[in-house]
Amino acid sequence: MPRRASGYAKLGSVHWDDLHVLQMIDLLEEAEPGALVNGLGLMQRVASGQQLDHNRDYAPFVWELMLASRAGYVTRDGRGIYSQSADARANPNS
Repeated sequence: MPRRASGYAKLGSVHWDDLHVLQMIDLLEEAEPGALVNGLGLMQRVASGQQLDHNRDYAPFVWELMLASRAGYVTRDGRGIYSQSADARANPNS
């Protein structure tokens, strides 16, 4: 996935800035502890009302989350409402 020097991926209709995604996660964890249920909800919150193209926006968003996870900035604790194991690469809604 191409990365631009400014720190965001742009392949879909929304610019996914990795720093903005991390800031939104921090904000939601502090202000709305139950708000981080799945990746789709987070993606909608980060998009801030911008129209999402579900065919083009999922992969770049998941890529930003994977980069943050690999760098140790985002972790999963395994809790969730789904009984199946979440795999963001196979299903970005998990």
